[in-house]
Amino acid sequence: MDTEYLVALPVEEMSCGSVIKRTEHWPLHCTVMQWFRVNATRADSVGRLNNELSMLASLAKGIELVSEAPDLFGATMDIPVHTLRRCDELNYLHTTLLVYLLQTGSSLMRLRWVGAGYRPHVTTHDGRAFLPGMRHVPTQLLLIKKDTNGTRTIINAHPLGTPTF
Repeated sequence: MDTEYLVALPVEEMSCGSVIKRTEHWPLHCTVMQWFRVNATRADSVGRLNNELSMLASLAKGIELVSEAPDLFGATMDIPVHTLRRCDELNYLHTTLLVYLLQTGSSLMRLRWVGAGYRPHVTTHDGRAFLPGMRHVPTQLLLIKKDTNGTRTIINAHPLGTPTF
């Protein structure tokens, strides 16, 4: 199995270098892009991805996550989540990243959850939930790597709304 990546906005504390074992629950977060594999035939694919994420994060202003309603997600609709109010800035971030990944030949793992199927949400874990009416303004865009053993590592945290030079 090749290395997979995910892009997320943290709701709870998540920092660069943090490791989440396969058996551990994630801190609360909003997934911007579901698991994907970069095109390994292109030189420095992950470095280029990080450059793109840095640029996208620097342009991202005004993203506010607002919880709306409980729902069930996942392949068997058994994962409790709270959906988020639609946000043009978040949708733009998702769509722009999707276009970049497609243009670079990356492999998206689950097509039904991207593009028109993208439904921003925060998954409930261990009784921790982003309840209806709760609001959060994220400050980082995270790149998360999943190893072949299922361990997830936050490999980069790009500040939102901060120009890069």
